[in-house]
Amino acid sequence: MTEAAPFNLSPVDLASLFFTRVHDASSLAWPAAIVLSAVSLRASLTLPLAVYAQRQRALVRELRPLVRAWATTLAHDLRDESRRNAWPYERFQKEYARRSRTNLATIYADAGVRPVFSLLAPLSQFPVWVSASLALRRFADQDLAVSAAGTLPELPALAHAWSCTEFLLCPSLSLADPTMMLPVLLGASQLLNVELMMGSLAASKAIDAPSKAIENEGQQEGSGPPWASMDRATLVTNALRAVSVIIVPVASTVPSGIVLYWLSSSAFSVAQNAAMRWAELRAAAP
Repeated sequence: MTEAAPFNLSPVDLASLFFTRVHDASSLAWPAAIVLSAVSLRASLTLPLAVYAQRQRALVRELRPLVRAWATTLAHDLRDESRRNAWPYERFQKEYARRSRTNLATIYADAGVRPVFSLLAPLSQFPVWVSASLALRRFADQDLAVSAAGTLPELPALAHAWSCTEFLLCPSLSLADPTMMLPVLLGASQLLNVELMMGSLAASKAIDAPSKAIENEGQQEGSGPPWASMDRATLVTNALRAVSVIIVPVASTVPSGIVLYWLSSSAFSVAQNAAMRWAELRAAAP
C-alpha cells in the first residue's frame, strides 16, 4: 500500500492501513488476518487499561473492611443526629450521601484509588471498535473503497479480494452470513461478557449505603424505598442483556467479515474478563 503520512490520516484510514499491514505481514488468509488484527488491537490498546482497572478494583477490595466500618459508624452517628434534630428520612439520606462522597473520596485518594481511570478500559474500546468497523466496511463495499482510494489507493483491490474470499459456508466476506452462525455466536459472546463484567463489578463494589439494620431503624413510616439507586445496576445489566439479543438480527445484515471482527473482539473480552474474574475470586478466597 502506498505510504502516507500518519498524521494526515483519519482514524478509519489508520485502521484500514493496520488491517492491511497485518494481512501482508502474516501472509494469512483474510479471515485469519481479521482475527489476528482484532486480538492485536485489544492486546496492545485495551488490555493494559483493563489490567490497570483490575488493580484499582483490588485496592477497593482491600479497603472494603475499612469502608464498611466507617459506613456503619457514619450511619449510627447520623441516625442519632437525625433523631435529635427530628430530621425527615429524606434529610438523613441526603446527609449520608454527602458525607459518604466526601469521606470515601478521601479514603480512596489516600490509597491511590482513582475510580475515574477505571472507566478508561471500557470507554477506550468504543473508538477503536468504531474505527475498525468502518475500515472493514470499506473492504466489504466496492463503492466505499473507490471513494477512499484517494487516500489509500489499494482499497479497491482489497475490496475485490474480500468479495472473492469465502469463510465457512459464507461465499464472501462482503456478504452477510446466511447460516446465522456468526451473529448467534456474537450474541452469546456478548451475553457472557455482560455476566462476567457485572459479576466482577458487583464483587468489587464498595459499600456506599448504610447497613440494612441502620437503614430500617432510620426509615420513617410510609417513606419510599431507601437507596433506590441500587436498582440501577439491575437496570443496566438487563439493558446490556437486551443489547446482546438485539445484536443478533443486526449482525445478520452486516458483512460476515465485519461480524468476524466483532466476534473476535468479543471473544477476546470473554477470555480477558474470565481470567480477571478468576484472579479476583482467587485473591478474595480465604
